[in-house]
Amino acid sequence: MPTLCSAYNCKNRGPKADVGFFSFPKNDPERRKRWIINMKWKDWNPQHHHRVCSIHFEDKYICRMDKRQRLTPDAVPTIFDFPENFQKKKLIIDSMVCLFLICLTLDRKPIRVSLKQYYTLSPILTQITEAWEWLGMDIRGPLPLTPNGHQYVLTLTDFYSKWVEAFPLRGCSSTEVAQHVAEVISHFGFPFGILVRLKRKFTSKVRQNIFYSFLYMVFNFILNFDHGCLHPNRMVSDLVKDHPYNWDVCLPAKVFSLCFKEHPKTKQRPFSLLCCKGPQPVTTPRDLSVSLLFSYS
Repeated sequence: MPTLCSAYNCKNRGPKADVGFFSFPKNDPERRKRWIINMKWKDWNPQHHHRVCSIHFEDKYICRMDKRQRLTPDAVPTIFDFPENFQKKKLIIDSMVCLFLICLTLDRKPIRVSLKQYYTLSPILTQITEAWEWLGMDIRGPLPLTPNGHQYVLTLTDFYSKWVEAFPLRGCSSTEVAQHVAEVISHFGFPFGILVRLKRKFTSKVRQNIFYSFLYMVFNFILNFDHGCLHPNRMVSDLVKDHPYNWDVCLPAKVFSLCFKEHPKTKQRPFSLLCCKGPQPVTTPRDLSVSLLFSYS
């Protein structure tokens, strides 16, 4: 099998004349860490078969002896073809995952984007610079049935400020979910889109209900996006554990506590980032094209 370079946007394959392929350092943890950082792949741990080709090293790091290239003991890859405004925290999606971009319009069908290698969501998604640009949506359940007939929880989370909106649901009704999403958007404004990990058919019904019944405007959903690291999942689990029979009654207080408490990542309160420092609500949908959304190596 050919040797492939693991660097972003590099097409080199070996064997290739005048191009060397080098393994990641094994006995030098500090230098290995610098290699990984410079590659800018998020949560990526190179395996024994991963290589970096010689074009990513400065000449001072390469020794050419007997038609074979070797690296100096302090060699670190520093030359890459990253796009402008590329940030270190780039989201890597496994090759088996498929993303679906759902545009809430009357005549446009869902666009399926198949990922055959490593694909990255472009800076419009990963470089979140303000509150309420991208939200994560999830539904937890079925949970213990409450006297009010609730069995599910709908959560909407702002990726930047970590602000959470949560609603108890009696069932997984697309109409009920659409109503709550429309209420949140009416209050806080339009984000670029909502990242969800719900079924495609259900999400399509939600977007149709939002369009026909509430907003009458286009809107963006991205499916199969795993945002399980967000706080609401833990919040719901703790809530059901502490209040198994009336968790729906205690839900507003739990959400209030979460939004007014310092977040471990941002070191600030979600309320401060969204309501005190956040931008003015956007009253119309934000434009988002497929060409801007996806890039690949």
